[in-house]
Amino acid sequence: MGCRVVATELLRRQLGWVNGRELVAVDHEKPARFAEEIVALYRDAARWQALRENALLQLQSENAEEYAKAIRDVLDGSTAAPRLRLAAASE
Repeated sequence: MGCRVVATELLRRQLGWVNGRELVAVDHEKPARFAEEIVALYRDAARWQALRENALLQLQSENAEEYAKAIRDVLDGSTAAPRLRLAAASE
């Protein structure tokens, strides 16, 4: 579980993550560099694993409570699940 990411700088800034810690960020106007980073990451098992672990920790710290609440709401049959169905039905 956990996907290593090579992303644009824009996405990195939107996430607020650190380049080289949770993901690898590259300028969107440098497609060759983007491809090079994908290959380099694929070839470096230690870096691959470190990014994976750091990204999972970051996701957990950012979303743990919201995710747990959403799961509890669905399992308890609260209003969260019906709202999702109603929104989909009204489209």
